[in-house]
Amino acid sequence: MDFEQLRNLSEQYEVRIDNHSDFERTPPFYYDSLKHAFTAYFNTFHTQNASYDYYARGLNNRNIEILKRQLLDEDNTVLAIIGFERYFELFLKDLLKQVDSNLIYQVKDNNKNISTLINRIECNKFKLKEIGGKPLTIPFRETINRFFGLAELVKNEGKSNLIIPKFTLMLKQYSFLVSTNNKASLKLLNWYRDRILHNGNRLPSLWLLDYIVTQRFAPIIKDIINTDHKRLGKSMYYLTTVTEIDILKELCSVHFEFSDLQNKPKDNQIFQLLLRIGHLKELGRANLNMNLFVRKNYQAGYEYNYKDPIGRGKRFAQIEKKKHEHAKDIKNCPCCGENSLVLYNEKIDDIFNQGQKKNIQWIKCYTCDYHLRDNADDPFFFNLYPETIFKP
Repeated sequence: MDFEQLRNLSEQYEVRIDNHSDFERTPPFYYDSLKHAFTAYFNTFHTQNASYDYYARGLNNRNIEILKRQLLDEDNTVLAIIGFERYFELFLKDLLKQVDSNLIYQVKDNNKNISTLINRIECNKFKLKEIGGKPLTIPFRETINRFFGLAELVKNEGKSNLIIPKFTLMLKQYSFLVSTNNKASLKLLNWYRDRILHNGNRLPSLWLLDYIVTQRFAPIIKDIINTDHKRLGKSMYYLTTVTEIDILKELCSVHFEFSDLQNKPKDNQIFQLLLRIGHLKELGRANLNMNLFVRKNYQAGYEYNYKDPIGRGKRFAQIEKKKHEHAKDIKNCPCCGENSLVLYNEKIDDIFNQGQKKNIQWIKCYTCDYHLRDNADDPFFFNLYPETIFKP
């Protein structure tokens, strides 16, 4: 098969996932990418939890270059960046399309002046750039430029018969988007996505990923979700635990500048702050296992015939306590709230003090899979649990 034959075959067997005449869904399809992005981002704690106390010390470490590489979760970093990029790109295109569908397509002569573009659309002189008779949509870079270009015209009272008034009306709902910081954040996301796909030999460190997600992306996403809540239904359940911890709100409550990570006087503050982000990521990862079926104890994930997932978690916890030599106690889980969180305690050789033993502890929930080691400190100290879990 040549390319044309392969493309025809592909188009014949595609599945359309957005809203159209024969299909409607809640929420808009690009919210799947937001879920994928958060899934990958949350996993960056789970894969690195054994060394998270070293990570939380910030960038004031003599072995920092080694740690940058050791603490990099390549798979989930790539997936998070691509997921966030696709979400924001399609979200902005949706807003532009609501104003005028032509705003999401490339111009035949590649003229990118926003005023000229608007004039052509309103005078019916807009000529689409096509391949194989099909119009080409604009890339994310141009999407950002068009959105913020239109916002600038609104600010400067640009003249237009139709598009500027419609954009102004739409912008009343999403006025929070228009800021220098938000534009810079979206451009950075586009830049990193392009670097990953077109070169691919450099990725943000875990420190940088935490910074751009919590300080740059999360606040925008929170404002969008608050604005769009009516059309999202229950789809954002995964950002609030069964125990009612609002993970996105908590992530947005963490404030720091990247330069703080190298500020010696702020070492203790940064240590606690990065650990808190880690705790929230683990809550998010485990919470994704508690879909709407599991929360109602109706079905265990994709096990369509298993009707008691919560009961199973509790039974697993009980048998662990009875049979595992290091299982010491059972508690309610900070994430799902079920009495299926097992506390383990083990004495191991202290490699830094020959002949001595040290105590290590960890917890694991057999309902939602929440897992934490004592090196990341106790959830109690971050106001994520009513009492201390790890024992002195």
